[in-house]
Amino acid sequence: MLAQSVPALLQAQSSPWWKKVEGFEGTFNTHRKLTGSGSTGQLSSKHSILTDASGKLSFTRWDNQRDAWVGTVSGSFLVDHTLMRDDTACRNDVTIHGAGPLVRPPDSSPLEVLLFFEDDGTYYLQINYASSPATETTVGVCVFGSGTEVRSVSESWYPDFHNNGVHQPIPPQPGHLSYSGRVDDLGDVGWGILLNGSALADNFPFDVTWNLQPIGVEEVVEVLISDNFEQFRPAAAAGGGLGGTVTLNARLHAKKGELKEKATQFHWQFAQVSREPGYALNAPLQQPGTDPDLRFEPGGNVVVSSGDGLSAQTPPGEYTESSAVAGSYDWGGFGRFTVTATMEDGREIRGYLETDPSQTEVRLPKRADGDLIAKVWRDQMGVGSFSDSSDREDLPDGDGNQGDGLTLYEEYRGFVENGKHIEGDPKAKDYFALNRAGGVVTAGLRTFGALTGLKVHGRLQPSELPANRVINTNHSATPHQVDQHAVILEADSSVQGYAQALGGPGTPGLITKVVLPVLTGAEGADEVQYLGDSMVHELLHTVNVYHHGEALEQTVTWSGNATDGYFETWNGVRKPVRIQYENGTPYTIDLGAGRPILLGPYGSPYSGVDNCIMRYDAARGYPAQSDPDLRYRTDEIPGHQLCKSSDGTGVNDPGRQPQSRFGPAAPNRGNCAGQILVNDAVKAPVR
Repeated sequence: MLAQSVPALLQAQSSPWWKKVEGFEGTFNTHRKLTGSGSTGQLSSKHSILTDASGKLSFTRWDNQRDAWVGTVSGSFLVDHTLMRDDTACRNDVTIHGAGPLVRPPDSSPLEVLLFFEDDGTYYLQINYASSPATETTVGVCVFGSGTEVRSVSESWYPDFHNNGVHQPIPPQPGHLSYSGRVDDLGDVGWGILLNGSALADNFPFDVTWNLQPIGVEEVVEVLISDNFEQFRPAAAAGGGLGGTVTLNARLHAKKGELKEKATQFHWQFAQVSREPGYALNAPLQQPGTDPDLRFEPGGNVVVSSGDGLSAQTPPGEYTESSAVAGSYDWGGFGRFTVTATMEDGREIRGYLETDPSQTEVRLPKRADGDLIAKVWRDQMGVGSFSDSSDREDLPDGDGNQGDGLTLYEEYRGFVENGKHIEGDPKAKDYFALNRAGGVVTAGLRTFGALTGLKVHGRLQPSELPANRVINTNHSATPHQVDQHAVILEADSSVQGYAQALGGPGTPGLITKVVLPVLTGAEGADEVQYLGDSMVHELLHTVNVYHHGEALEQTVTWSGNATDGYFETWNGVRKPVRIQYENGTPYTIDLGAGRPILLGPYGSPYSGVDNCIMRYDAARGYPAQSDPDLRYRTDEIPGHQLCKSSDGTGVNDPGRQPQSRFGPAAPNRGNCAGQILVNDAVKAPVR
């Protein structure tokens, strides 16, 4: 793009103003997001291309030979491509992903930035050899006759981002250098053949912005940005629409005396803005977009001047102040905006935050430098000192490991439960469940939360949890430490009597699901209560809580009667036994040819604190420790608490008569409250 030349008088200057300044400093951003597909003949192709680069520029050395300012760049680069090519014989799927700081690729020339000033009155920006490592993985499947060949290749390389070639007119007076627009890229399409419709894709445009301020130019007028947005907390409407707005204000101010100048225009620009997938951690699940999370909206005295809402400006006129409305489309949105006033003599003056002159790129929402979380939320939650990547919940203490698998930023961004946005609790561990089995699960989850102290989110809908059960599935390069899983509970006709956890004990990611019997509606209150208790028991396995012991139960057969004597048959061996109740009363039931009886041994799941919900309660007898031929006939009472000790209590108390039924919990067992571990980032210990 070649702009009109500046006046001949400017060209004739022996030492133009851009050589008299001490340099330039500012920011830049490039963004490209493209999707397409098509076919021609036997070839089909599909692509999704995303690149982002942004950072700071500093030009401090004038190079007479090149007529350019030379400087440095710092910033970050993101590339995220998926590409498919299918020519009927072979299909290749390519993914290219990388995110990190801008660096000089190995074996390249030194990284440098150049600001060229041309004889035709234009300038342009060039950034050389800045990139970030990316990983490209290609999976190819080719069919040759009756044979199929599959190959997978992965390599690392440094992709380019586009940053130059846009010429702009040099202002006649010392001032701001800025640009915002779309640039065509008619170069090599790369990455194989890409199609749009039925033709080769031959243009991959990208959006580019830069804002540069001369160094060492003394202004008598400044632009002050009002610090009036401390209470702004980004939000999103249901479905990811506009969730909230804040009005931003800027005004001209004379450094000395009265203001005697006016601006012909104010220009507002997002120098950087987040593009988190979706608008919450789990919403939407299908095709979560990466559109800007903060945008300028109609309002104030500006007109939104870009299709993506990243810039707005006043119509040409006379101004001493301006206001713009910024809108939020994501619960975790963040960005930096600038305000530039174009003065009547052509100067461009960059604004700064009235309470913090260092902020010429003003952080929105209001937050600390380097932080992504609104200060107002930190203050409300009392987590002012926690980093946005921390995971420090202590409640419940459980096995002593902190956290619930969600970083502080993810707790802040939140998730959707039963159609409603909910934030995580940064001080209590969150637990997620998808209930596919009805009311008994609802009550059981409530009991599970009360016993454990976990903050249970049990109203997730199927549309709010992906097939891989990852609750924080929507994330990019923002703080994320682990894919944290929800637990699915569902009815299964093959299950009878009690619930079962498939997998574990372990953290939620290690549990396939928890299954329950199908209820017919004819169950009594006691049956429903027992099923609910067994479900809570199984849910505790999903947070790595073990049984009190693993000594095996014995299913034996008792036969006979009080007159002729009793017999016990186990594993094919029949022997006489004496049976009595624990108070010494003889057992007198006529068992005839035999009845199955479940016996619980010492160190078994029946041991430990007797009112713990993790203790088994199905045994109907146990062998006496002092007499190998004596059996005690008993009935167990279900536990409804969560134990905090490994000792035997109640029927398992060591001083109980005639004996402790099943003794203390096995080594490293019991104290179930001290075993709780919900964080998928922690390797679950085996007990």
